[in-house]
Amino acid sequence: MTLLLTGVAALLTAGCTTTTTISDAPPITTPFGVPVRTRVAPDARKPDPQPTPAVPAPALLPPGNEWATQALAGVIAGQPLLLLGEVHDNAAQHQLRIEALRRAIVAGARPALLMEQFDRERQPDLDRALAAARRDRAIATPAGLDRLADAVIDAGAPGRKGWDWSAYRGFVVLALGYDLPIIAVNLSRADASKIVGGGLESVFSPAERQSLGLDRPPPESLLAAQAEAIVASHCNQIDTATARRMALAQIARDAVMAAFLRAHAQQAEVLIAGNGHVRRDLGVPQWLGATAAISVGLEEDTGLQPGMALALAADRTGGKPATRYDLVIATPAAQRADPCEAFKAR
Repeated sequence: MTLLLTGVAALLTAGCTTTTTISDAPPITTPFGVPVRTRVAPDARKPDPQPTPAVPAPALLPPGNEWATQALAGVIAGQPLLLLGEVHDNAAQHQLRIEALRRAIVAGARPALLMEQFDRERQPDLDRALAAARRDRAIATPAGLDRLADAVIDAGAPGRKGWDWSAYRGFVVLALGYDLPIIAVNLSRADASKIVGGGLESVFSPAERQSLGLDRPPPESLLAAQAEAIVASHCNQIDTATARRMALAQIARDAVMAAFLRAHAQQAEVLIAGNGHVRRDLGVPQWLGATAAISVGLEEDTGLQPGMALALAADRTGGKPATRYDLVIATPAAQRADPCEAFKAR
């Protein structure tokens, strides 16, 4: 695997060359009518200022991750809109991304964190929990910061279902430590199930479908490619018709995430989501319109030794990485059981 240093350097310098900061703006309204503040302002009723949060500690990464981590930090710091992918159960990827984000923040970046892990309807609960945490004097200690991060997660993801929150907690700690907004951008599993069973109109009003770009059928090539990916991820154990209905729900997720990105485009943003959502050829970029974004995929390479990571610039002239992402961070594959064995046992 070859390191394309020139291409990575181009990404580090492309686009916005100055750091975009977050202003204390009034609430803005998302495409679904939920008001969200770009930063939670101090409570005017309290005479005392908010306590100063403890500084989140750097992660202890293997030396072999250093170059890729620093390259990713540079991209985060230099790009106003970044789509940051992941393999959901790869702990090494989460550690690398959190440390890269921390370094970018220390360098002056202040992006909003748009997180797939929080469903869009949980935004009011998230805002209340974030505001309460930022007023809590416990935030001034590392232990208190950790405890308050857990409280935010519990508010935004009751029961902590569907995600390994130990992998994402570091993002919430950074948001609290550096006063970053967290935006809930996912379509819930309940809504996705409704779409699979009853189509887009079972979840979205006509006006919402129009604002999302879903007022007409998605391109057949996109629907077919999404369905093919779903069949493969389910070990070829589902039929094409079912996969196409599931693909429509996946497309709706991408369109919803894109709508939130457009709504918050006046500030720097990092979307934290699975690789499928950040792919240029299938995911969120298909629904961003004229809004420019850089896509970073974190993929697994079985040829890499534990503790190693590589940053590879995607050559836009051709090749699979070029069609999927602007930049690829390759890490060793996580140790996991064969997921297809579970499907075969059903």
